[in-house]
Amino acid sequence: MDRIVGIETEYGCLLSKEEPHVNSELWPAKVKNYLFRKAEAGTIDLHYRDYEEPPGNGGFLLNGGRLYLDMGHIEYASPECLHLRDLVTYELAGDDLLQSSLIALGAENHVSFIKNNVDHHTGATFGCHENYYAAHSRNAAYFFGDEANLYRGGSRRTVQPAGIRF
Repeated sequence: MDRIVGIETEYGCLLSKEEPHVNSELWPAKVKNYLFRKAEAGTIDLHYRDYEEPPGNGGFLLNGGRLYLDMGHIEYASPECLHLRDLVTYELAGDDLLQSSLIALGAENHVSFIKNNVDHHTGATFGCHENYYAAHSRNAAYFFGDEANLYRGGSRRTVQPAGIRF
């Protein structure tokens, strides 16, 4: 493969009926704190990254990925990869980090993290994002065919399929 790829996955928190319903936002924070403070799986970010991402909200993992809280749920971003096999391996490593944290916290029988795209408490949607590196000389049609428009600004690029208006 001739480009760098990555993946970001957002996890919903699923609680058993024995676990109080109000803990659906507490468990993601408990797992994040466990990973960075007790398991020492990475280093916590001590700086503001965005207005909704204050210091201590997440950090960088020893595997090169990133884990943080996004609107109350956990988001795991793989490191950048050159090979799809590596990308899948790191995606599964993110699943394993969360499951092993629940086991270490004794919560594996009443708390689960699921790859879901709807927060049933707020109605917000989230999911999985694929990331691709493309040189400036390439255009959106390289990835999405002629049905896409490419918007550029600074170091950020946003692809908008034709027909969708924001």
